[in-house]
This record gives sequence, C-alpha cells and structure tokens, in this order.
Amino acid sequence: MKKFITFAFAMLLALLLLVACSGSGDNSNGENNQKDDSKEDLNLSGVLYDFTFKLEGDTITLPIMLEEFQSYGWEPTPTLELAENIGSKTLGAAIFVKNGKELSLGLINLSDETLPIQKCMVYSLKSYSYDDYVSEDDHENYAVIELPKGIILGVSTKDDVLRAYGNPSQKFFTNDEETELREVLYYGENFRNVEIITDKRKNNVVVEIEINNRGD
Repeated sequence: MKKFITFAFAMLLALLLLVACSGSGDNSNGENNQKDDSKEDLNLSGVLYDFTFKLEGDTITLPIMLEEFQSYGWEPTPTLELAENIGSKTLGAAIFVKNGKELSLGLINLSDETLPIQKCMVYSLKSYSYDDYVSEDDHENYAVIELPKGIILGVSTKDDVLRAYGNPSQKFFTNDEETELREVLYYGENFRNVEIITDKRKNNVVVEIEINNRGD
C-alpha cells in the first residue's frame, strides 16, 4: 500500500511539472508572436509597387480619400477652397501643409459626377528638399517621405536606391540637361510609378520623391 501511494504521488508530481512546462512554453510563444506583430506594424512591406510609404512617420497608401488624408493633420493652403468642385474624371493639384512642412498633392475625381475637392482622392504626392530646379540650396520645410526598404528623402543616395530596387524603368535628367546635375530614377509605368531624383552636387543624395497611383 505504501509503495502504491509513493508511486501515485510521483505520477501526480510529474503531471504537474508537465503542465507547468507546457504553460510556460505557450506564454513564451505568445510573447514572441506579439513582438513579431509589433515589428510588422512598424515596417513597410518592402514592395515599392504597393504604393505604401511613410509620410512624416505615418504609414499611407495611395490612392487615399482626401478626407482620410487630412485626418493625419494635413491642411490646405489658404488659397485652396475645399468646397470647389472637380469635374468627372478630372485631375487637380494642391499644396497641403502640416507643422509648416509643405507637400504637393495630385487630386482626381474618378466618379461620373462633379464632386467637391474634399470628396476626391489623392493619387499623387511629391516632396522635395531644394528651393528650385536651379539652386542647390536646401529648404527646411519639406515633408519627409520614407519608401519601402528604408529609402528616405534627404538621407538616402542613388546607390541606396539601386541596391533597394535595382535598375529603374527609365533614367533621365531634369531640365538641367546640359549640366546633368539632377537625375531621375523612374520606376513603374504611366499613372503607377515612383520618381526618385538625386543631386550630384550633394553626393547623389535623394532630393525629391514623387509617388503616383491613380488606381483606375
């Protein structure tokens, strides 16, 4: 009888240890899964043609409704009246500002009727770090865009871009063809593309990013 009690106690102890170890393993996996999910939330997909990028730290995908875009804190310049209408299948353009930083937007009305600007979609977005196409001077009030694979306006170089995305669909220079100072790396096709401009005077740093995706 004493041997039976000892054996039963040993079996019960072994069972308790097994349950404890299993529970510990489950918690560990749960913690790892949470970390992985968090990491995915913080990173972009890595695919340039997803047209998903970070704008001043916020993750955005084009096209996007203008009303939703404004929820990230971007406001039109005083010269733009959001109540103005855009005709059916018509494009428009506007400058938006957030915390003093400027951004050029392309707007489109894909519906079959005339709509106020605020009901249209943002299909194009551009930011640049220079004052004009001739000057090499920078301005500080440009919006920072980060593309997949860590290509950042004002930080990354032409070599970084080529390593990230390979050879572009097209390469050409801006309107300073004679001096060939700013080179355009064009990825994609009509209405679905990303243009990345680098400047030789700045060690081929990216000075402009334009993203276009009409979604039609």
